[in-house]
Amino acid sequence: MPAKKNQKTSLNGSKEKEKLEKNEAKPPADQKKGPVFLIGKVMPLVLAIIILKVWQSDNSWFGWGKKESKDSESEPVSGNSVSSNQKIEVVCDYDDLECLLYNNNGGWYSDPKPNELYVSRCDFDRIDVQKTNFTVEDFERLYLHRKPVILEGAIEDWKAKERWTRKSFFENYGAFPTQVSPGSVIVFGGGGDSSSSNMNKYLMKMEKHMTSPETNTQPFLDFNFDTRFLRAMPVMYMDFKTPSYFNSFNSFESVKETTSWHMLSLGATRGGLPSHVHGETWLGLVYGMKRWFVYAPGTGPTLQTLRESGYHRLEGSWSWFRKVYPMAMDSNSSLEKPMECIQKPGDIIYLPRNWKHTTINIGEALGVGGQAGYPAVLRLEDNAFTLEKNPKDFEALLGFGLSSAHLWLAHHDRDHLKRALKFLDKAIEMDPFQPEAYLIKGEILLKRKNFEEADQHIANALQVFSRANIPETVPLETVVGVQLKFAQIYLAFDDGASAEPLLRKVLELLPDLTQAWQDLAYALVEQDRLQEAESALTEALKRSPNDNNCKILQNKINWKKELKAVFDEAASGKTKSEDPESPEVTPDEL
Repeated sequence: MPAKKNQKTSLNGSKEKEKLEKNEAKPPADQKKGPVFLIGKVMPLVLAIIILKVWQSDNSWFGWGKKESKDSESEPVSGNSVSSNQKIEVVCDYDDLECLLYNNNGGWYSDPKPNELYVSRCDFDRIDVQKTNFTVEDFERLYLHRKPVILEGAIEDWKAKERWTRKSFFENYGAFPTQVSPGSVIVFGGGGDSSSSNMNKYLMKMEKHMTSPETNTQPFLDFNFDTRFLRAMPVMYMDFKTPSYFNSFNSFESVKETTSWHMLSLGATRGGLPSHVHGETWLGLVYGMKRWFVYAPGTGPTLQTLRESGYHRLEGSWSWFRKVYPMAMDSNSSLEKPMECIQKPGDIIYLPRNWKHTTINIGEALGVGGQAGYPAVLRLEDNAFTLEKNPKDFEALLGFGLSSAHLWLAHHDRDHLKRALKFLDKAIEMDPFQPEAYLIKGEILLKRKNFEEADQHIANALQVFSRANIPETVPLETVVGVQLKFAQIYLAFDDGASAEPLLRKVLELLPDLTQAWQDLAYALVEQDRLQEAESALTEALKRSPNDNNCKILQNKINWKKELKAVFDEAASGKTKSEDPESPEVTPDEL
């Protein structure tokens, strides 16, 4: 209750009270409505209104922040702009867990029910590099090649924290093309992408998902794991840098020599990547949270466990979390439990090579990191060592076959070929729904020019990965993404005629798949059907107008047209030297 003001009793107090209630009270006789009176009475009101407006629009005043209510909602903006939760854009402190979980930190959307995902336990070492004298030598002695670790406060000097808010990210980088795919296609389709899109379209698609009550508690299908976006946007390298701890495998020189690379990681809440392995890596999280499930080499759920859970490999990390994870965490279960930890914004995680890991975002998560290549020789050695300890480890068996295949493709050694085919066939027999084994075997057969066998192998694989044979729990986009990979094998060998019918079937299922239109244009170019190729390329450009691959393909079409015109002119018997209006053409010019 506000304090009562001292009031003087007057003879006609009841009448003044009545007039005040009717807003008709006259000012006391000793006060005049002069400039001083107006300034004294009006200015505090004006200032109060200004302060209120600034507080509401900016959510801060002289550095004081106001948290958004847990029940607050943001309205999406249609058209060519992203709201970036412009209603309230909060910047949360690292230690303010409630703010990080329930507010749109940096304008990136939080999960509507983060309590379903967050856990306080962390099975990794966590080291605050700002409060401890943690040196590069300490990291290399305790963690490099050995075990995962979370480094807190390791991105304090990154400008990305200010420049990569959702609004700024959209405005600065939204017009540029990026690569997105369902997480399962990235992992089990041999890496890469299945679709290209402008970053702003991807952000708007995420926003639509996040602001819809029907979808915002479901996993978001597409994931952005892009190594090319950073190379196309070198200005972004000013916003982050590789911490000195990781220079042994992700230095500037190694990136320049392409033995390691940097990647952008961006996805909506409950999205992520299913279990996979690669070379040693680090990831700095700028906004959002990420939950990690990690297994050391030779450990993890068996194929029998996956079958009993009803989990299909192409369903993705969210389905794994709902089906497989509870079985592992059951107190009565003898299954190996994963190492877990929540990565908060401002944390960097390091993972040694060949450690299996699954990720799930808690809220929209944006990060950047580096990854070392995983040479086939090193992967072969690692998987051979794992198989000695655990002969039933499917990932090690598959990895042994894949690395042997890559060694044969590079060196054509007969022993590598024999091992590759043996272990790939065994992997397909053990788990017929793992696309990687089919894909690399198809590449081997085409490389050996066993065309009939290759065609039959790819046809069998497409039957396995048809919509009719894949559970409805696997999204159509994922099924189509895998089918697209088989068409791209033919394109890798410039076989447009074999790729074309597969691509047309893909487009029947998903007519808006930009990458399929690009690939179809390329297949038609390889068959010299240039007019049809231009039509397909036009469809691709409608969906991704700034895509550099489209521009490259257009240049190839133009070059083939010019070449065809020269040949047609030569075939007609008329050359420039015969044209009296043309200068003489010398042999050197020809």
